[in-house]
Amino acid sequence: MRVVYFGMLGAFSRAPLAALLNAGIDVRGVVIPARGAAALTPGPSPVEDRRGGRALARIAPEPPRSQAPVAGPYLGPNIVHIAWQRGIPVFEARHLDHPDTLAAIAGLRPDVACVACFSKRIPVALLALPEHGFLNVHPSLLPAYRGPEPLFWAFRNGEASNGVTVHFMDEGLDTGGLVAQARIEFPDGVSGAEAERLCAESGGRLLVDVIRALHLTTDGAERNLGRPQPEGGSYYPAPAPGDFALSLDWPARRAFNFMRGTAEWNRPYTVEVNGERLALQKALSYSATQTLDQSPAVIGDEAWIQFSSGVLRARALRIEA
Repeated sequence: MRVVYFGMLGAFSRAPLAALLNAGIDVRGVVIPARGAAALTPGPSPVEDRRGGRALARIAPEPPRSQAPVAGPYLGPNIVHIAWQRGIPVFEARHLDHPDTLAAIAGLRPDVACVACFSKRIPVALLALPEHGFLNVHPSLLPAYRGPEPLFWAFRNGEASNGVTVHFMDEGLDTGGLVAQARIEFPDGVSGAEAERLCAESGGRLLVDVIRALHLTTDGAERNLGRPQPEGGSYYPAPAPGDFALSLDWPARRAFNFMRGTAEWNRPYTVEVNGERLALQKALSYSATQTLDQSPAVIGDEAWIQFSSGVLRARALRIEA
């Protein structure tokens, strides 16, 4: 099976690509979204669109430099480095529906395309290019938590477990047929980065199994691999600042895990307690059974807050009447 892989520079895209390559799957190209005009690094065969910007540009591997650290968009291990190490061409895409972009991707002759965290919506014309369609790795148990940040909302809603789904892509957002799923239990206090890693690694294993199953099917039989998503489900947008507010109606454990799981966002967590507005910075610990005589109890930069059940201990940024 010839694969074209669509992803970004973050950790969630890295593990599934590594899983495909370690399984010996033939990845013909890697596509990342363009980071703006300055990020379209000159390389062989740039594709120009009618508005003067490149619709698709191949990124040439950078020549060796001195040992001194330098700034650049491709520092640190990511899918660009993985592809370069394997001699796989890497492309930055600005306009996925441009005819020249479609021709360039078609020239890679993909049997199937794989997606793991890609910020651009895949247009219909591109979805139809690979014979076996597009497979997406999504960090939730679809149809729950469709949308761009499912892990954030799972933490906010107090989910004790989550999961990962591989599904065929269609014109909707995370609405295509389900192919494989795995449930993942998160320990108390898990960070967002660790939760993402667990989902990505599990998703990579599922993706390898799905592509091997596709390889064994006869023409048209792969359509039976996907099953329609159940009715209902949920969709959540990107978080807004107000979505970092805590509710005293939650158990303290929920507030603790939400703050720990979303700490990488570097946003203050606000909570109203007896007419005071606290802005919290970091969850330190919680007790599921403790009860306070007075809440909040503040000593220095630490606050103890009574929730519906249990007490949260956190570092406080400020307190407002």
